[in-house]
Amino acid sequence: MTTRLLAVHRRRLARHASWLGLAALLGLASLNPPAAQATVMVDVPLDDLIVRADLVVRGKVQRIGSRVHVVDGALEARTHVWLEVKEVLGGKAEGRQLVHLWELGGRYADTETIVAGAPHYTVGEEVVVFLQRDAEGKDVFRTLEMTQGKYHILADGAGRDTMAIRDLSEIAVARWNRRGAMRVVEPPAEKAVSLDKLRTRIKALRLTEPGVKAPAVNKLGAEGVR
Repeated sequence: MTTRLLAVHRRRLARHASWLGLAALLGLASLNPPAAQATVMVDVPLDDLIVRADLVVRGKVQRIGSRVHVVDGALEARTHVWLEVKEVLGGKAEGRQLVHLWELGGRYADTETIVAGAPHYTVGEEVVVFLQRDAEGKDVFRTLEMTQGKYHILADGAGRDTMAIRDLSEIAVARWNRRGAMRVVEPPAEKAVSLDKLRTRIKALRLTEPGVKAPAVNKLGAEGVR
């Protein structure tokens, strides 16, 4: 049995939502059929992810497993992911070779729970991820802003990792105009970006961290990266 959860990303929404609250948000989403099938999130710029992340790493997925946790007296399926750290782009990995993170959703017994908008990881996949520390444990992380905080690395014909791209197919974004009116729309088509330019941008915005050297270029200049 598969259970699909349509999650509303509440972070920051309360600040901007109209007096109708989340009910109005969902009502607006229902006017747009594609958006109604997605998790509604605030569109988070890349620079925000870079600055807010506790840890930014390039890594390779080594292991994935599901566990059941008891939360507020109910069972909650979580997917746990272990990343082999290949490069620390921001924050401190404290010498660890593996980073442990978890996301909502997973399989236990004959039940599978899928949370739209949660990042999907596969064994062997290479990624750049923006992580936040989990409140339940200092050595465990979550992907910052769900699927918006994960870039999948693409290899070129020679097998070199040169590009990175996000999968935003399961989300819709809430945006506000200058008058404060909100609308829910599909995110623009995601474009692959240069891995080198992504790395340069991350390091440029985290220059205050000890041991980080200034990159030669401070502007990204790559289409498709916000």
